[in-house]
Amino acid sequence: MHEENTPADPDALLSLVQQLKEPSQAPPPLPRRRGKQRDFSALSFRLLAAVVVVLRTFKDSEVHKLLSRDCRLRQGLGFARVPHRTTIGRRLRAQGAETEAQSAALGVTSQ
Repeated sequence: MHEENTPADPDALLSLVQQLKEPSQAPPPLPRRRGKQRDFSALSFRLLAAVVVVLRTFKDSEVHKLLSRDCRLRQGLGFARVPHRTTIGRRLRAQGAETEAQSAALGVTSQ
């Protein structure tokens, strides 16, 4: 029988991340830009945005501390290392525009 996760269960957040990962597919590749390429995938930050909303932790410094302390969550999100706190804040703020662009690209059919 499937056991329901409660907020007191430490693995509830990890199971939420796994549920969000299952239906998602890799976003279409973005055109290469000049300069340093991104170290972390868009999917990782999309999952992190969901965790931030669930935990109601909106400060990038708090999210950085969370990722520093919880190795299993960091690996579940797909981060090889902890991103810098300004990177976290910048990428989470830009998440809305990236998600809209990916949704629009998925809606386009090739004929």
